[in-house]
Amino acid sequence: MKSIKKPGDHFDNELYDLDTKEFVCANHIEDDFITRQIRKKGTKGKCDYCQKNRDVVELSEVLKLIINGIDYLFEDPANSRYLNKEGLHGFDGDTFDFYDLWYDDKLDLRITNSQLFEDIYNYLSNDTLYCAKDEFYSESEDLESLWGQFKETVKHKARFVFYFKEVFKGYQYEDPYEILIRIQKLILKFNLITDLPQDTILYRARQH
Repeated sequence: MKSIKKPGDHFDNELYDLDTKEFVCANHIEDDFITRQIRKKGTKGKCDYCQKNRDVVELSEVLKLIINGIDYLFEDPANSRYLNKEGLHGFDGDTFDFYDLWYDDKLDLRITNSQLFEDIYNYLSNDTLYCAKDEFYSESEDLESLWGQFKETVKHKARFVFYFKEVFKGYQYEDPYEILIRIQKLILKFNLITDLPQDTILYRARQH
């Protein structure tokens, strides 16, 4: 199975400009993962976007996280779409350029500082076309595949230490903790919890 490119891997320097001089703190991006990474890896310094002394990282580190997100969620339609003369860019399905990807906030980053928003756009802007990976793949199929991977790992690879991120290396989804959080949110959303009265008899069965 194809592994996910992680921060520190090689990036396409011809496609993206990672030669940054700015430093940024976690107060200008509302994406939870990125803000956690900034706080985790940041060192005390001056943020170029609020002029305050906080934990900051070089902007290039944030760009790498964003590129990983782009590579995970999107792909070149030439690699997965049929040609269609009536399509917006000559392909089937929903295709878009980087301008639309960024200004429509398709990554849901919720950047609150306008200068930071423009700086990231200028560093990452390119002429590539994008489309969503697995655009015609339903959420239920995605969850079924995800849960199958989780069960396989817990049963046969790491029964009691599945929370170690290294165990899931090479898998196409996030670490086990994030998988369980996603499932928890859906359970609460659809009210799938049933309260049982005290002294209810439970039976344990094993399939052979």
